[in-house]
Amino acid sequence: MITSVLITLYNHEKYIEFALNSLLKSNTKNIQLVVNDDCSQDNSYEIAENWINNHKNLFSSALIFKQSKNLGINNSINFLVSKAKGYFITILSSDDAFMPAAVDFQSQYLLDNPQFDFLFTNQTLMNEFNDICAHKHIGFRRKFLIKSNFFLILDMIFNWGHPWSKVFARLDSYKKMGPLPISISFDDRWIGFKILQAGKYTFLNKASILYRVRSDKSTTPGLNKKQILNDLNLVELEALKYSKGILFSLLFLYTLPLKLKSQNRLLLSIYKLPKKIIKKLYLLII
Repeated sequence: MITSVLITLYNHEKYIEFALNSLLKSNTKNIQLVVNDDCSQDNSYEIAENWINNHKNLFSSALIFKQSKNLGINNSINFLVSKAKGYFITILSSDDAFMPAAVDFQSQYLLDNPQFDFLFTNQTLMNEFNDICAHKHIGFRRKFLIKSNFFLILDMIFNWGHPWSKVFARLDSYKKMGPLPISISFDDRWIGFKILQAGKYTFLNKASILYRVRSDKSTTPGLNKKQILNDLNLVELEALKYSKGILFSLLFLYTLPLKLKSQNRLLLSIYKLPKKIIKKLYLLII
């Protein structure tokens, strides 16, 4: 089965070759590689193009595109998804990388488990110099808890971050979620909620991604925290509209402060209490 590996590339001349080289540790004949350079201002495109020209014979197919103007992350992903032809799909940021055989063991897991369409995995964290910071981000207690669907949902809502920002999926199921909204400044939280609503997801405690963390804990370049916060609020309230059962209940408590129109500090504090209590209790457990 072919997996479409889609790489969003923007101003990562320092990292893109490392990301591409990581693919060579999987069976490349089962990979359709598609890279989209979103109008980089450095040598990212030239480095990636040269690499693909030198290695394209190893892949099922290998394509690279260069945009004449910047599309933004969500439009870039939508463009890449439109080019995907595989049975499976996964999206890699150009400053991250795959663990050895990551594409192989994830595709095999979904082949062996047809009841699941979306696969989350553990992640290994690395710094800006490719040094490992943590071999498995998800520790024993958290791993044990998220075997339960309730705690997996709880973790995704109240403890967002690794490993929920990356997913391996069946292409048809991924496409059913619809295109990413280009009005928001990020992709992962929106995708995460869509997967929770779709169901048929699971977590495999095996690291598939080398995720790069910034030493200064900064946001994505070009985005400011206020913009991200506003977009998060919109995404979370929108997700609430289409959620049911446990997902709805937890999202309702999470988004409760966002629905309050009053600016009264006492009222705001009261409305924030359920979210704070649940998050504190969960973080104490893990």
